[in-house]
Amino acid sequence: MNKQTIPLIALFVVFIQCDLFAAARWTDGGPGSDWTTAANWDAGYGNAPPLSGDTTYVRYADLAAGGQGPVISEGMDIEIKMLALEAAAGYISVEMTGGTLYCNQNSGGDGIRLGAGAGSGLAVINMTGGTLTTLDQIRIGSCYPGRLLLSGNAAVHTGGLTIFPDFGLLNISSEAAVFHVSGDQTAAIQGYIQEGAITAFGGNGAVVYDFDQTLAGFTTLRAVEDTPIYQQEWNDQGADSLWTTGQNWSSGSMPANDETRISIRDLAAGKRGPVIAADMTPPPGYETLVARGIRFEPPDSQTTVM
Repeated sequence: MNKQTIPLIALFVVFIQCDLFAAARWTDGGPGSDWTTAANWDAGYGNAPPLSGDTTYVRYADLAAGGQGPVISEGMDIEIKMLALEAAAGYISVEMTGGTLYCNQNSGGDGIRLGAGAGSGLAVINMTGGTLTTLDQIRIGSCYPGRLLLSGNAAVHTGGLTIFPDFGLLNISSEAAVFHVSGDQTAAIQGYIQEGAITAFGGNGAVVYDFDQTLAGFTTLRAVEDTPIYQQEWNDQGADSLWTTGQNWSSGSMPANDETRISIRDLAAGKRGPVIAADMTPPPGYETLVARGIRFEPPDSQTTVM
């Protein structure tokens, strides 16, 4: 009986673990600071911008000498898993002037973190344009200062919002900018406004918000800039001190009904505040003599309305 020798070929399969969805780290080691420049990302990751499944770190500690945070501009459409900005010391920011940034993680956790971990620095996302979208929440200032700053036509869509008032701030400095957060967050938003964690125009404006009106299913925040403090100035330059004498007012005519704030201040020597006579009635075209109130500055005995 012939025996046939069948060689046994051992197949060795070498499995190389390719961490396709890893942690990308920004270094700013390349020319310029564009997000899309491959050399600006950690060599251990492959010197390539993060992919759609990547947790992405922008950390002060990882910066090359003299480096800064990334810039996202018009024409850049970026999708990642989540974004963490960390500044154990110093300052780190993402500057967004246009384009889109989409964080697709939908775990019920953080889609964007600003100011997490141990440290004492400042982590900022500064948006002057573009659209930022995250399915998970934005968390601001949990351990040290974090800022989300919106101006221009910047737009944010987020699945949630947590701000730690001791360190966190959301400021909207343009009436064209908009912030959308999923669900009815009106009570939380009101609380953040009262604590100073959400501001408009650096505190010189008003935050307005609604639920399910501007965008279905979302609470929408916008900023409204305060009107000019003084629309009329009393100067007592007329022949008398009567309220109705136009020459006594800075515009040359008495305040109109749409002039909401009236200043009577800084009178020259020998001048006095306005006189409203007992029989004085508004001239034709005026509903009232006083339009929504008078502002006195300085509030002393020399500035009066008779």
